[in-house]
Amino acid sequence: MISEATFSRDFASFWRQTTPAMDGFVRRLNKGEYDRDDPPIDTETAPTRRAFVNESAFSALCLLVENARTEESMSPEDALLRVAPAVASQGLYEFSEGDYDPNLSDTEIWDGVEQIRRIQRRVCGPSDLGNVVVRPKFTGCGIVDECYGDILVHGTLFEIKAGERFFRSIDFRQVLTYVALDYSSGSRKINDIAVVNPRIGISVELSVKNLCFAVSGRETVDLLDLIIYGMSSGDVSR
Repeated sequence: MISEATFSRDFASFWRQTTPAMDGFVRRLNKGEYDRDDPPIDTETAPTRRAFVNESAFSALCLLVENARTEESMSPEDALLRVAPAVASQGLYEFSEGDYDPNLSDTEIWDGVEQIRRIQRRVCGPSDLGNVVVRPKFTGCGIVDECYGDILVHGTLFEIKAGERFFRSIDFRQVLTYVALDYSSGSRKINDIAVVNPRIGISVELSVKNLCFAVSGRETVDLLDLIIYGMSSGDVSR
């Protein structure tokens, strides 16, 4: 079994065959066909620390969502400081690159809190956390193991990418993998997708139907069936 990230990243030949228009679609987005939600975050967070700050910000948002259901009040800063040690431990275990010292500087705290606020504002607004599903679970299919997305709100799947970069094809391959797993399980709860970059303040949102046609020229069911076949048949080329 492999992760959804591996399936999205390492099977380039498969994705070129199933989504031949993907690269052109992403180039058009990066030329300006995206939403400008906020100005880029102006921060002095060191490049080696940004992955840790990004992951801590998302984990803190997840904690705030959980607390919203129990009516436990917590500030974004408190949530960030609470999750940082666990994020650091996981980062040290899983990754060889980056600085995962759990102690956040004032600059890093500001960076993380600003990301939390931007993501929250983009996905649901400040007072609607109770309708947010964080880390939605997707049942595995074929060679792809069960996995978790980022955020699901009212049928829209949000993928958070907080690097200092514009969109990449792999971002949309990963989203399509989640959509295909959702479709394969019979759930079909995803109608729209959005890729959000809180660090540089941009996002793109569109229906699953429009995404499938834009990257492959195929109807939704036809493309998802091809992706599911690639997962389940074992006959998929890298």
